[in-house]
Amino acid sequence: MYLGKIESGKSYKKFYIFFILLSLGVLGGIVYVSFSRATITISPSRIEFETNFETTILENPENEESIPGKVLSIEIEESRQVKTHDTKGFEAKAQGTVTISNKREKDQPLLAKTRLMSASGILFRTDKRVVVPAGEKVEVTVTAAEEGKQGNIEPEHFTIVNIWKAWQDQIYAESDSPMTGGYTELPYVYEHTILQSFDLLAEELYEKGLITLGQNTTNQEKILETAIKHEMLEFSASVEPETQTDKFNIKVKTRSIVLIFNEERLKALAEKNLKQEAPKDKELLGPLWEEFTYRVKSYDLENKTALLEAGLRGESRSKISADLFKKKELIGLDRYEIKKYFEQFEDIGTAEVYFKPFWVRKVPAMVDHFEIEIK
Repeated sequence: MYLGKIESGKSYKKFYIFFILLSLGVLGGIVYVSFSRATITISPSRIEFETNFETTILENPENEESIPGKVLSIEIEESRQVKTHDTKGFEAKAQGTVTISNKREKDQPLLAKTRLMSASGILFRTDKRVVVPAGEKVEVTVTAAEEGKQGNIEPEHFTIVNIWKAWQDQIYAESDSPMTGGYTELPYVYEHTILQSFDLLAEELYEKGLITLGQNTTNQEKILETAIKHEMLEFSASVEPETQTDKFNIKVKTRSIVLIFNEERLKALAEKNLKQEAPKDKELLGPLWEEFTYRVKSYDLENKTALLEAGLRGESRSKISADLFKKKELIGLDRYEIKKYFEQFEDIGTAEVYFKPFWVRKVPAMVDHFEIEIK
């Protein structure tokens, strides 16, 4: 039997769902606020500066501005013969010997400078007067009319230009060997060869000098490579530049000067001067020893002293404190905005921000939930 719909009262299901969602939202907000953290790391800007100074090397210095040490020197002179491997081409008139044949029945006299034309078209002249008997042959030396390698020809047939053409097939010349001397390459001394030989011999003398000087030091002393000076005092050659020869003699005199001193004392002086040059409003980070340099500027061999030039670079950074920044101005800024904010301070080099947990993207609203660190 149907009794009809029975009312069971008002439903609260929607209220339950709304309440649950609201509770989850509040809880999420509490979690977000409670666990949100940010760390801003600031690196102060850095600058490099340097000090350059001079100091004297003395055996018995009287103050801390000088460095104790010794100056040693040696002079060596040596001569040597040098063989050149350079060559130069020279042009001249080619020369050789021809055999003149006379097939006529009458002797044929030929004056000196008689012209002979080779089959290849090169003109030669006889060097002397000759008489070629009838039916016989005579040898005579000849010289090309022009200088140059074109005169260096192989054995050929020669026509005697000066005689009547009808006789040229009966009186003629032939060569059995090549003509030579039109162009030859001969040993030659150029200026750069002489200068190079000076340098090579000087380098050997420098090495000998260092070995000799090293024998005069004790086990505790060390010749510093950066404090060595070599000089070529005299040099001469037995030939002038642009000379045709295959060898020549040279003489070189050198001087090698070395310093023996405590490098650590020099470093200490450099560091002292660097600190004096450091910017007063900056924090000194320290010397850059990899850029420490020094060289010998001058010597006084009579007084056994030397003047050194030294240089040292250092690095410093700005003095800043986290208290200089107003944390409230950073609340709600994202990573990009944080970097732009700190770019306005010239004493700051870089600024990085680290958020956690992973879902945090901005600086928390509670100032005790983020901190500023100076790197």
